[in-house]
Amino acid sequence: MTNTTVAVRQALKKLLEKSRCGNVQFRFQDKARLYNLPQENIMNLQQLTSERDMYVADKSKYQVG
Repeated sequence: MTNTTVAVRQALKKLLEKSRCGNVQFRFQDKARLYNLPQENIMNLQQLTSERDMYVADKSKYQVG
């Protein structure tokens, strides 16, 4: 089997897999819903992110050694 034959087979496998994924997505598109995270959770995540950023910026103060 030559390299081109292997490449063609791999390309066909990828194409088939994409087609299968597309079929599943199309079939279930009406059941998919957008989820909105509650505002309280978003604010909590923003606070945690800013606290993490502070620790990263000042990590030399907290490192031992």
